[in-house]
Amino acid sequence: MDRKETNMTQPNAWQAPQQPPATPAPPQADDTLPVTGCSFKDAIIRYWKGYVRFSGRASRSEYWWAMLFTFLVWLVLSLFDQSDSGLGALFSLLSACWGLATILPTIAISWRRLHDADKPGTFMFIVYGLYLIGYIMFFFGLFGAIGGAITGLSNGDASLLSGALGMGSIGLILIVAGFITNIVFMCLPSNPDGARFD
Repeated sequence: MDRKETNMTQPNAWQAPQQPPATPAPPQADDTLPVTGCSFKDAIIRYWKGYVRFSGRASRSEYWWAMLFTFLVWLVLSLFDQSDSGLGALFSLLSACWGLATILPTIAISWRRLHDADKPGTFMFIVYGLYLIGYIMFFFGLFGAIGGAITGLSNGDASLLSGALGMGSIGLILIVAGFITNIVFMCLPSNPDGARFD
């Protein structure tokens, strides 16, 4: 028995030497997974890479850094638009183009942010619905108030003016409610159950 045991422990001459285990490849970055503590630069890169990607998740830091970036660019363009440099029309055009270019990625990153909080992205329709109804009511109220003021001056009846101002006020309240709802949604904490949206 002792001889058999010693033979089993000694390598046979015909066996190939064992190779060291292969080192695993470094994990590839997955753009659909949220990055907790995302840096400003990485958030901007992920914002543009996920231009129209509604699947996956986005962390709070990724969302808020991207929103800060889009706001700062818009602010700079707006400030140059208001300057007396003679290039106001150019900066006005650039500001409009910037707004159009950021609509889809902003909706997409908001959608993914909700996924990270384990909420369906369709919750964004609540926010956009409040905005849409609010803006419609506000502008109809504004135009009604102008018409009511003209009518009131000509015949002394201010009922149209007061009704239009009421409609405009309700529209403004709905716009503010949409803004607050959006902030609440985007501040929700991450939930690991949101992985179902990956």
